[in-house]
Amino acid sequence: MHALARNADGDTLIFVHNGAGALFCDYGHLPYCDGDYILLPRGTAWRIEPSELSEFMMIEATASAFKLPDASQGGPSAINPMLFTLPRIDDAFIAQQDDAFWEIHIKRRGQVSTLTYPFNPLDAVGWEGDLCVVKLNWRDLAKHRSDGQRTPPAASCTFVTETFSISTFIPKVGEGESGIMRVPFYHSNEDADEFIFYHRGEFFSRGEIKAGMATFHPSGFPHGPHPSAYQKKMVKAPVETEEVAIMIDSRAFLTVDESIPDGAEWKAYVKTWEKAQETL
Repeated sequence: MHALARNADGDTLIFVHNGAGALFCDYGHLPYCDGDYILLPRGTAWRIEPSELSEFMMIEATASAFKLPDASQGGPSAINPMLFTLPRIDDAFIAQQDDAFWEIHIKRRGQVSTLTYPFNPLDAVGWEGDLCVVKLNWRDLAKHRSDGQRTPPAASCTFVTETFSISTFIPKVGEGESGIMRVPFYHSNEDADEFIFYHRGEFFSRGEIKAGMATFHPSGFPHGPHPSAYQKKMVKAPVETEEVAIMIDSRAFLTVDESIPDGAEWKAYVKTWEKAQETL
């Protein structure tokens, strides 16, 4: 039995942390690789066919939709929709169609129902309109921004919904040439919970954080650079950074799922602050 997924509760955004392969959906065939965002509109039937081990971060816009941020806030760094890659009804899409039994697992109001078909329902021959699956890689954003370009924080915003925003922190070149202190300063978000997923590179503001980890900063709790960051030229910003991270700012309260066996928290992380403080 083959299976597809469909989210009827809202749009789904997939970020590819590692791996490569293909996504098949109502709109056709779309290859993916690490660093890709794949935006699936509500109600899209889809499946993943990896060509190598793949790891994803999935973000759901429940009862909402993903949109592009206000272009006036990003200036020349605003996202150009022409950067999007669309699925294609190509030979690979036609080849995956068959008369086997397929299931579509539909999520609605947090519950999953299953429909069964005696054929592959991903059998479109074409589609019309401007609502479809799209793909965007952070490397395309990096190419879009010029070296040395000073960018406001809002320029990192990639997608927005009614209740939260997603920002992409990409490598910067030339921003540290002035020698001034680089954000983030110590601060407290009073209007939003903050979640940051670390994808690639060395994270200048965090000590002992590796790719694949995440940090959670609830509203009202002060946070900022790890003390060890000052030993990594934090005061005078490096000319080039290598980090790639995804940040979610949510006006709705975020909670940690405690049902995960042994938990997801690295409980020794607090000790890294104590150790770093001793070396200053």
